[in-house]
Amino acid sequence: MVERIAKDQVHHERTKHIDVRYHFLRDEKRIEVKKVGTADNPADMFTKLLLTPLPKPIFNVYDRVWDSYFRNEWTQISTTLQVNNSNNYSPPKAALTTAATSTNAYAPLTIKWNSSNVFSQYYLYTHFAEIQELQTNDTREFNLNWNGNHYYDLLVPPKFKVFTVFSESGGSCKGGECSFQLTRTNRSTLPPLVNALEVFTVIHFPQPETNETDVFAVQNIKTTYGISRISWQGDPCVPQQFIWDGLSCSNTDMATPPRITHL
Repeated sequence: MVERIAKDQVHHERTKHIDVRYHFLRDEKRIEVKKVGTADNPADMFTKLLLTPLPKPIFNVYDRVWDSYFRNEWTQISTTLQVNNSNNYSPPKAALTTAATSTNAYAPLTIKWNSSNVFSQYYLYTHFAEIQELQTNDTREFNLNWNGNHYYDLLVPPKFKVFTVFSESGGSCKGGECSFQLTRTNRSTLPPLVNALEVFTVIHFPQPETNETDVFAVQNIKTTYGISRISWQGDPCVPQQFIWDGLSCSNTDMATPPRITHL
């Protein structure tokens, strides 16, 4: 998606929130944009991972793009039955009809990635659904570990219905090495299973956004008078080199939200 946006000038429905000022890569043509495959970049914060191979990415609500990720030590399972995806996170049904398990039934299922910033805080959203018809004596139960620490215990995926485990606070990766592990319990007869995984990190802006009251006021002016200047998109005062044409802003310090002082 990013590669296509960088190379053509067609307006895309999913790029309406991208300010035109950020298309300079396409216009200047001094930098070539190339795709990095998901298998080589499993920590891409804007791509959700399906733990099975897929012929093409999946698009769904919240403008999320789901792509496949699979390792040789895993086994893929799937179902042709419907899986209920109703919860607050709405993972796509296509993502939930497939899953990955450990090929070695007694080995943990591990997902690893490297972080270029050791101070980054990661938030995990992991989606589970049992998509196999289990035998009477079969049990699938496992624990979740995040960077060696207990994350969630005694998880039993519900049958053909999504269950999402999420982190309420961010977690960092020691030395930049991140590890998420599913470990079978002693009473489980089946290996752990996971259908899809989302990993997010918070991006801290170096300067606060423009004062909210000022933004509301200038947006009303823009709407009322039908102003269609190209620069009147995004934040009115931030970053300073892209202040809206015709505005003056006060930037007292990096900790204080800028104010619109003149129009």
